[in-house]
Amino acid sequence: MADSSRSNRLTGPLRRAYLSLVAAERGGQALSSRRIVVTVDAAAVARAEQDLGVPLDPSLLVLFSGDLDVLGIYDFDLTQLASLREEGQEAGVPTNLVPLGRDGTTWICTDPSAKKPRIVVHDPESDLDRKPMPVADWLEEITEQHLHGQEQSEIDQQTIDDWLEAATVEVRITATTRGPQNLYRVRHPKFGEGTVRRQEPTGDDQKLEIDFGAGGVRILLARFVERIS
Repeated sequence: MADSSRSNRLTGPLRRAYLSLVAAERGGQALSSRRIVVTVDAAAVARAEQDLGVPLDPSLLVLFSGDLDVLGIYDFDLTQLASLREEGQEAGVPTNLVPLGRDGTTWICTDPSAKKPRIVVHDPESDLDRKPMPVADWLEEITEQHLHGQEQSEIDQQTIDDWLEAATVEVRITATTRGPQNLYRVRHPKFGEGTVRRQEPTGDDQKLEIDFGAGGVRILLARFVERIS
């Protein structure tokens, strides 16, 4: 069961893979800080772990921060994991796998029986059998797949390499102290209109908890939605 005091630093290949993804997506903006903090909601983690019956390793929780656009492709959402598991089983995802997110018919899963967290990419409509891979390897794969060739900033490669060596990544599970309240209405291109129930302190990476009705409750960055009231 999760609690608000859990905080972990990513190390080794996973730390570098996540930082490389951040640098590839944000360019020079990423290099303004050598301390990357990935926050996830303690209540959402606790509920997900209870529903799934398995603990969620920090290397998996980093996928649910909502901080990176490229990870948004896979609809990672802690509040939807229980229903996602049911949908996955109906779609043919093996019962030994826990779906974490999806992109169309491609399911991003983990095998809770593995000694170390692994990502298993499963596509019921494909004959390809993807072997389990470390989370770091999957992050490197999607960096190459989605961000390779993206226009880079004028910052030289040595500066980026120095940042990759020095920067840290902390996965922090935080408790939300305020109760739900209706703040204002927003529109998302995929989920439609919804009501903001909670928001973190203002800033470029402000996070919103949004109730999309039939689309579920999701935590998204404010820049992904348009305020309509």
